[in-house]
Amino acid sequence: MNYYRINPKLFDSKWAYPEIYANCLNYDHNVKEEYCPLCKRPVLGSKWLGPYNVYLSSKKIPNVLFGTCGMIFDMKFKNAFLNSNLKGIYNFQEYNVFYKGKQLEDTFFHPLIEFSKKKFEFSIEQNEKRQNNKSLPKCSLCRNSGRGAYDDGINFYFDENREYDIFRIYENPSQIYCNQEFYDFCLQNNFTNIIEHFERIVINQH
Repeated sequence: MNYYRINPKLFDSKWAYPEIYANCLNYDHNVKEEYCPLCKRPVLGSKWLGPYNVYLSSKKIPNVLFGTCGMIFDMKFKNAFLNSNLKGIYNFQEYNVFYKGKQLEDTFFHPLIEFSKKKFEFSIEQNEKRQNNKSLPKCSLCRNSGRGAYDDGINFYFDENREYDIFRIYENPSQIYCNQEFYDFCLQNNFTNIIEHFERIVINQH
């Protein structure tokens, strides 16, 4: 199966991009968006408390938008996903979208995306080995080694065993990944401003 990373160009003039209103930047710094389930280290930033208000750079509005608030999409995308057999989005956070100070009638959503657990059992074993081998990362799931997150070893996730069709991984939590099923779903539904942002992952064979 083919896998891709979704790697958009932010602030592209071809389509509108969303930005968060400065007066909406309210965070609970005691609660993080996601923690590593193995070492309990936070892997995403502080929880945004809302209000979920964003403004657009223009009225050239695609089905999928990328900006400082991350990825958001319209009702057409949400309904198509819910009516498909795809897995990986566990909730939809509704956003209020404005253009030149006026709220749009259309509804937009931010997807809450699952983290892959494929590597969990393997990481438990690796963490136990670290007792005798300090060269291993402090946590083999989120790769906590004091050097931050990186892509090393991500090929572990990209095999024929379908877990989620769109997902994140603990090594590189800000990146969104997907499989061929999700790619085909976007292509078949002719969603704007997403197909061009797929980058196929080359899997290294060892």
